[in-house]
Amino acid sequence: MKKTCYISILLSLVFLFSSTTIKSQWEVQNSGTIKNLYGICLIDSLNGWITTYTPQYLQTKDGGKNWELKEIAGEDYVKSIFFVNKNIGYTTGGLGKIYSTKNGGDTWELYGTEYDYSFNDIYFIDEDNGWMVGSHYIDEGHQKGTIIHTSDGGKTWETQLAIGGTEPYNHIFFRSIQMKDKNIGWAISSPPHDGFGDTDVFKTENGGVNWELIATFRSPTNKLKIANEDTLWTGGNGAEKFAASPDGGKNWQNISWDFGYVSGISPFNGKIGWMTAQKNFGDSTSQLFFTKDMGATWNQELETTSKIMDVEDKDGYLWLVGYNGMIMKKEIDLPTDVEILKELPTSFEVYQNYPNPFNPTTTIEYTLPTEGNVKLEVYNSIGQLVNVLVEEYQNAGRQKVSWNGKDSFGNLVASGIYFYQIKTNSLIQVKKMILMK
Repeated sequence: MKKTCYISILLSLVFLFSSTTIKSQWEVQNSGTIKNLYGICLIDSLNGWITTYTPQYLQTKDGGKNWELKEIAGEDYVKSIFFVNKNIGYTTGGLGKIYSTKNGGDTWELYGTEYDYSFNDIYFIDEDNGWMVGSHYIDEGHQKGTIIHTSDGGKTWETQLAIGGTEPYNHIFFRSIQMKDKNIGWAISSPPHDGFGDTDVFKTENGGVNWELIATFRSPTNKLKIANEDTLWTGGNGAEKFAASPDGGKNWQNISWDFGYVSGISPFNGKIGWMTAQKNFGDSTSQLFFTKDMGATWNQELETTSKIMDVEDKDGYLWLVGYNGMIMKKEIDLPTDVEILKELPTSFEVYQNYPNPFNPTTTIEYTLPTEGNVKLEVYNSIGQLVNVLVEEYQNAGRQKVSWNGKDSFGNLVASGIYFYQIKTNSLIQVKKMILMK
């Protein structure tokens, strides 16, 4: 019976996309459900979670080849989910409920303290430090917004900001939060969606001890992303729109009213990225759009007859999720002219290799803020040098290197844990990878 159900879902997906414009590189994955999918959290090219706004959520450990439908027992719905790594994650459920998992979602723990708030978004910068934002409904004309913070992995929470609800028709409704590091971060607020409200932008420079209202612009939004250093993108559901800030949220530009329903945003860097939307509010189709100029212009890449609810790029892949269990994935291949326009990074960063675990080849990417000498080495678990992948002078920008699982003599190495170390003129970073045969 279960097999018949999966076949029915696959057939419905085939029918769903038979009349859509889909390029051959898109992979339509079998989610195993016809539930509407709303948000996706990815930590690498293999591990991801998708919310359904029900007690159930989807999880993959193999890049979407297989999706497992899981449930938080006794919960009304799962609204927002965030994983720090493949084991430690957090989610918000019904009114004021906060859950955590230490085993990748196999079991969830409900924290003893429940808040009289509905939380909308979660952001953790490590296993200990995290923030949640939401709002408290007082009555028809009053709503108070709040930001809470934990420094002990969610065991205890402190309220950093609670404002609104004091004047007639005073609604403070925190939608989304993004933290650049332990000190600097942003949160956005907009009223319950009427399509005509403002977005208020708050910023902290001391870990949330103080939050300052730094900007307001005429367009309601509910999703916030850090695109590159101090470049921010925002957009969101309902009649909400798109806007971008190149200066840390002080000024906003390219506020688009050309789309009736922005459901997801995914910046690749400050200028380049994707947005999912409907061109007109009443459309029965959804589109994926691409920009190379921070949203000043958009080009349509894809159209589907099922509503797309979120888009996310991670480790070289782009993902879409939406109604009727829709999950789509493709490898990112930017046009040559877009590559030329890619911004130079302002910091040295080494990304997790993908895929990981791998067999037999994996890709390592890193960004160089300035040109200089670079050495990329692979070591085994006991510290022995296995191979030198890069030893040269490189230009500033994003670099990509592949390792084929061989040592410096061309021999395939054994399964196990390996480390890749990247040295520049003044900096060193090390990350772990797993070769699994």
